[in-house]
Amino acid sequence: DRMHRSPEAVPMLLGTLAIPGLFLTAMAGQRSTFAQWCQQCFTWLEQPYPFHSAEGLGAVLARQQVEYTREDVHYDLVFPDAVEHRLTVMRFLLGHAYHDLSQPALLALFDPYVQNGQVAMRLAHEHFIVRRHAAGGATHQT
Repeated sequence: DRMHRSPEAVPMLLGTLAIPGLFLTAMAGQRSTFAQWCQQCFTWLEQPYPFHSAEGLGAVLARQQVEYTREDVHYDLVFPDAVEHRLTVMRFLLGHAYHDLSQPALLALFDPYVQNGQVAMRLAHEHFIVRRHAAGGATHQT
C-alpha cells in the first residue's frame, strides 16, 4: 500500500525496522497547496477526500507511542508554463479522479503561480523520521 493511502501501515513497517535503523517518509499536510487543491477537486466531484495527511500520520504515530521527529522541508517547484505540464502535475496528484474533472478548472489552479512564463511554487512536505538506536529510543518533536 502507498503511504498516502494507509498511514495505519506505518507501525507494522516500523516493527521490521532494523536496530540500528532509520525510517523516513514525507507527507503533505493540510497547509500544503497540493493537498488543498486535491481537497477542492474532490469537493467538485462531490466525493470524500481519499488521501491521508501528515496530521493523520502524526496521530497514528502518537497513538502507537512511536518516538519520532517531524520537520518541514520546503522546496520550489518551477517549470515552463504549458498546459501539458500543468495537466501532468494534476494527473499525478489526482490519479483516477483526474479524468472526471474539467480541464479548465484544473488549469486555473496554477494561474496565481505564473511568473515570466514559468509556474513557480514554494511548497512544503512534512518529513517524519524514526531512528532506532541499539542502546535506546529516539526523540519526539513536532
